[in-house]
Amino acid sequence: MTATRLLVSLPGGDLREALGEVPDEVEFIEWTMQEPAPVSSIDIVVPPQTGGTKLLFQLGNVRTRLVQSQSCRDPLNPSIAIQCVLSRLICLRSVAADL
Repeated sequence: MTATRLLVSLPGGDLREALGEVPDEVEFIEWTMQEPAPVSSIDIVVPPQTGGTKLLFQLGNVRTRLVQSQSCRDPLNPSIAIQCVLSRLICLRSVAADL
């Protein structure tokens, strides 16, 4: 079985660093959503926390399987948003492996 690549866009390097080690099949690209998507298809898009919904129009020009908001954060524990993203990555990776 060949490994399935999971392409994830993140709005900046800080979130990528906070995620730590991830499976080799996960590839990250940076996309701030201030400009069109750098590729035509992204498995998981993580929009920036700032900018509100006005940036979401950029999703109209990219095929994506999941948009993971960072808004599930807890002001006392900001890493919860990162844990949400990582949980989705692990879950989708296992689903992709079964395809």
